[in-house]
Amino acid sequence: MKLSGNGGFFLKKYSQVIYAIVLIILIPLTILLNSIFIVRKFENDISRQLRRQALIVAELFDKTAFDTVDDIASVQDRIKRLLGGTEELRSFDILAPTETGNFQTIASSLPRNIGTNVSDRQALLVWAEDVGYAELTEATQQDVIQNPDLLNQRYWKVLFPLHDSEGKKIALLNLKMSLAYSDALFKKSLLQSWLLLIGTLGIVLALLFVNTRLLEYAISFRKLEEVNKMKDEFISMASHELRTPITAIRGYVSMFADGSFGAVSAAGAKSIAIIQASIRRLADLVEDLLDVSRIEQRRMQLSIEQIKLDEIITQTIDELMVSAQVKGLVLTYTGGATAPVSADKNKLRQVLVNLVGNAIKYTVKGSVTVSQTEETDTVTIHIKDTGIGIPAQDRDRLFTKFYRVESESTKGIVGTGLGLWITKQLVTLMGGTIYLESMENVGTEISFSLPKEKRAPAQNGAVAR
Repeated sequence: MKLSGNGGFFLKKYSQVIYAIVLIILIPLTILLNSIFIVRKFENDISRQLRRQALIVAELFDKTAFDTVDDIASVQDRIKRLLGGTEELRSFDILAPTETGNFQTIASSLPRNIGTNVSDRQALLVWAEDVGYAELTEATQQDVIQNPDLLNQRYWKVLFPLHDSEGKKIALLNLKMSLAYSDALFKKSLLQSWLLLIGTLGIVLALLFVNTRLLEYAISFRKLEEVNKMKDEFISMASHELRTPITAIRGYVSMFADGSFGAVSAAGAKSIAIIQASIRRLADLVEDLLDVSRIEQRRMQLSIEQIKLDEIITQTIDELMVSAQVKGLVLTYTGGATAPVSADKNKLRQVLVNLVGNAIKYTVKGSVTVSQTEETDTVTIHIKDTGIGIPAQDRDRLFTKFYRVESESTKGIVGTGLGLWITKQLVTLMGGTIYLESMENVGTEISFSLPKEKRAPAQNGAVAR
């Protein structure tokens, strides 16, 4: 039978709820049934053991302790000793047949029963067939009158013929072996099973509550992942779409600046310079967003080769020298290691421009120094400045996406918070590491290491070319 459309939708939508309800019912029920089964089996084993014990007691008494009905005092003494060694034995009567076809109690663990007549159909059958008999029964009103200890108890009733030394029947043994102890143990075990059930139910409910919360978190996380993916796709698409108009605007503004459309006044030239600076910032932002998209979508392409650092560092210094001189800073490269490194040339240049540019941006006065040191397998580039420094609480988050240090000293400094994140990702993709040391109001030194030997790009997002 097929589920209707609404029914299928309900099962799909509320499958976790249905699963939870099934667990709530099934787990405790399984534990309860298992406990009852085990306890019942334990109870039956004890009951069978008591039956066997009662028959053994009767048989041993027949073989070793009874030979005549004449010495009643001796029989009573033996019964008393026997009762003292068997806790479950509630009554022990010796019955002798009478001329009327019934039995009379001639010895008993309960003296008041001596001399009473017993009319018992089963006793007659046992006597006639000369075979032992055991029956599990509950105490009757007559049993309780004769022996109050049997109140609300179950017991094994054993009838066993007694013989003299020549094998002749001379009396009938009637004993009652109580199950009070095993019944109490069963009730106690059953109570413990119920308590265990309640505890298990509580644990299951707690686990289901946690599972429900985790399910909610998982759903929320999945939705966040979907939103994040849509965001990345949108950023990638928007950045690509912005590239073309930015390039066109930059071209036309350059033509205005060099007089291609006629002479430009001093005020116009100033305005054009401001436009060009804004376009550069916008173009840099678009490139940063494209890099973020490529890195997160694992589409960043690297061309690893052996590179001489002197050449590329010198080019970077020359490119940024004007920016340093405008602020009155001393930008120097002290050299150092001469060994080539394994890296992507364009990405390495991007890393150097980002780090040296940041050092210039956050240094008010003093200097920015670039140097190298060589280790066994790596070469480390150091960019040291005498700038505003980085507070201790901000250092751990400095390389996270969109994070910028917010303070009085950084209010007038523009930025997106993407540069250092991109820098760290690029260094990592080229098989290197990056770290920093900084002291507030003293300066910062950022260092990154690159391997000497040529290696394959790291596997967390780079695509080799």
